[in-house]
Amino acid sequence: MDEAKYNPELLEKIVRALDLVSDGLAILDGDERLLYYNGAWVDFHDLDPGEDYRGRELKEIEREDAWPVIEEGRDSLYRNGIFIKEFNATRLDGRVQAVQVVANYLDRLDPPLIVIVLRNITELVMAGEHLERYRDKIDGELKRYRDHLEELVEERTRELEKTNRQLKEEIAERLKAEAALVESEDRYRTVTELTSDYTFTGRHDSRGIFTLDWVAGAYQDITGYEADEVESLFSVDRIHPQDRPVCLRHIELMMRGQPNISEMRILTKDNDIRWVLLYGRPTPLEPPEGGVRVTGAVKDITQRKRVEVELETRNKELLLLNKIHEIFDATPRPGEVLEKVIDCLMESCEAETAGVYAYAEAEKEYECVLSRGLPDIGNGNPPGIRGHEQIIRETLEGEGMRLVEENLFAVPGDGGASRIKRTLLFPLQVPHREPRIILIGCPRTEKVAAGKKKFLEIIIKQLALELERRELIEAQQRYEWELRKLTAGLIHSIEEERRQIALNLHDEMGQSVVALNAEFALLEDRLAPDDEEGHALLGKIRKQLQEITESTRQISSSLHPSMLEDLGLVSTLHWFVEKFIASDELEVAIETAGFDEKLPEKLSLALYRVAQEALTNVVRHAQAQKILLKIIKGFPNVIMRIEDDGKGFSKSEAELQGKGLGIVGMRERVAHLNGSFRIDSSPGKGTRIRVALPLEAIDHESD
Repeated sequence: MDEAKYNPELLEKIVRALDLVSDGLAILDGDERLLYYNGAWVDFHDLDPGEDYRGRELKEIEREDAWPVIEEGRDSLYRNGIFIKEFNATRLDGRVQAVQVVANYLDRLDPPLIVIVLRNITELVMAGEHLERYRDKIDGELKRYRDHLEELVEERTRELEKTNRQLKEEIAERLKAEAALVESEDRYRTVTELTSDYTFTGRHDSRGIFTLDWVAGAYQDITGYEADEVESLFSVDRIHPQDRPVCLRHIELMMRGQPNISEMRILTKDNDIRWVLLYGRPTPLEPPEGGVRVTGAVKDITQRKRVEVELETRNKELLLLNKIHEIFDATPRPGEVLEKVIDCLMESCEAETAGVYAYAEAEKEYECVLSRGLPDIGNGNPPGIRGHEQIIRETLEGEGMRLVEENLFAVPGDGGASRIKRTLLFPLQVPHREPRIILIGCPRTEKVAAGKKKFLEIIIKQLALELERRELIEAQQRYEWELRKLTAGLIHSIEEERRQIALNLHDEMGQSVVALNAEFALLEDRLAPDDEEGHALLGKIRKQLQEITESTRQISSSLHPSMLEDLGLVSTLHWFVEKFIASDELEVAIETAGFDEKLPEKLSLALYRVAQEALTNVVRHAQAQKILLKIIKGFPNVIMRIEDDGKGFSKSEAELQGKGLGIVGMRERVAHLNGSFRIDSSPGKGTRIRVALPLEAIDHESD
């Protein structure tokens, strides 16, 4: 710029006004030589402020590491008229700073000019990198936790599959036995008169006392007695106490002359218990003997009854398993699961009391966390288990059920005696939780069968697995929620930084323009009316200033489109496409429906940012010719589709492009508003993006 032709005072005021701008500002001619630069430009390049650099090319001033950016900017400027890029620049003193460059090619001027604005964004980039490192750390921890969770789930799944296979085998055997039982039961009853283990005849006198006449068959094998050892086959003392009413009823029917078949348990000579099917056909005797003569047959049905009892037991166990699995499926809280399962176990064991105790490490004692049927000890708490620490310790060190033939609860009964005759103890081991023990008090003293013991142990193991699974799921949900909150905060921070940069750029440039206009007005008044060249130069400078102002406004709008708040999403998208996307080589169509009123601000911003990122990616990478942007506002969702006919990409490429605010950024923006995001692409078949956001979206950042 030849200062000799123009008023020096005018040029001095213009330079002083432009120096007020805090960003680096430079103006180049068509040969890319410096016409003007301000003080901020010299400071950005760490140059000697006393030296004159006008007339030099950029490559004479810029360091070699910035030359690729210059080449890239030249191509973009002459093709699109604008170039925006962020890169790292090394100062002469060796410091590296992050720089955002915005260049505009003013081809409508004669001759054309290039305006370049530099802004130091080092602090913003460092903040973003810090957040990214923190997020990567969280992602790594979450991945390790998920891997551990998957290993645990696989291990527990294998255990459950093994247990289920065992149960299925037992159920199959039970069903087979049940079918055989049903098939043979009628046969037993119908052929009893013809087939039996032994037959007999005898007499009931008028008082009902039975006298044996003879017996044939396996009598001794069944009862253990020889025929001459007893006078009456069915004396009450050789009948199981619970079946003596059945025996008396059978004798009563015989005395009435009515044939009868009865099932009952007898006590053998060895005090063993056997089930028998007794058939009797009475014949009345004439006086003076009176009474009845009985011809009968006895069939040993012990094995069948055992199968029936086993079948009934298995059916009860199956019902209990189904009930427990329903509890697992329908009960959300681990504490409620524990309570309901304990209630089921008490019902299965016919228990009256139960308690769950946890070992408190700080107090070095066991604390009752669940009580069923336990009396208070005065302060509203259930009784502890002091005095039985050795039993509890041995149970926790073992793996299965432990039976204690004493009352650990001290629950009094009638006359002061305890109602509890035995106590079942189960260790409940859940990883990462304090050891717990389950105590169930039962009023009966019979031995616990091996099958029953095994079944109860399976129930406790399933309970431990379910409690562990729920705790793992809750932990995973907490980590995912924290990650979602972190992502929401990151997005909010980025948007706030963009807004601040846009506002500062707009305000500072606005102030500078106002100052320049005021100076230009004073300068114009001082020009002679016949100084045509001066007035022409002043008009040219004002026009260039308007171009710079317009470029700054576009940059500010791209960083934070304030028109979203004023005009809404649809108008803002049309503006963005017209200013930055559409060209002679790329056709962009926008279709909208249902926008009778503006969307909430957060929804509009999220949809705009996703569209901005997607459309920018198409321009940079897709080599597309057509883009379709379609937004439909319905209820309950707003749906946005973006489709292009470009070259597409593979999933591995998508993962690489998903860093920063790429695909991952779009997905997270949508996810933190409870929306859904889907992207489909393959090489040579273009790309399709679908976003659905609920109108009543929940912002995780505010939770």
